[in-house]
Amino acid sequence: MANTEAHFRNVALKHMPPNLQKVDLLKAVTKPNLDSFVFLRVKERQENILVEPETDEQREYVIDLDENSQHLIRYKTIAPLVASGAVQLI
Repeated sequence: MANTEAHFRNVALKHMPPNLQKVDLLKAVTKPNLDSFVFLRVKERQENILVEPETDEQREYVIDLDENSQHLIRYKTIAPLVASGAVQLI
């Protein structure tokens, strides 16, 4: 983050008016949409994954993900599995 800020200062910010030279990188970075759907490949079998409903009319349900299977699923459902390396985004 420090390198990115230094790069911004050296390349662009030093040429801007003083009131525009301050940048807050935490606010400048776009936050990901955790409700977006992603494609994934399962590297390790996962059981009892809770899938939350998309609408009020639906109910939550549980799925099992078999090794080497591919799925299209909402990111926030599998975010912990991505972080642990059990699934891979494709």
